[in-house]
Amino acid sequence: MAIRKRNIVLRVPVTAEERAMIEQKMRQMGTGCFSVYARKMLIDGYVIKIDYGDVTLILNSTAACWALSGATVPERPRLCVFWRPL
Repeated sequence: MAIRKRNIVLRVPVTAEERAMIEQKMRQMGTGCFSVYARKMLIDGYVIKIDYGDVTLILNSTAACWALSGATVPERPRLCVFWRPL
């Protein structure tokens, strides 16, 4: 048996739908070899994680404002002020 440069094997269980998506991405990249695609994505790929904390605070404040004002959907509260210390 030949001595391999990469002797550690990683396995990733996937569903049929996930496999189809991976194969589609492989075709877009122009490779038919999963090992090449997986190595490239695992090393050079990136994940974007977006912090929606401030947006959630605004949405929750708006919902609370509507609830406190007793307004129905077509109406708008006249004034609603929320203050949050930094």
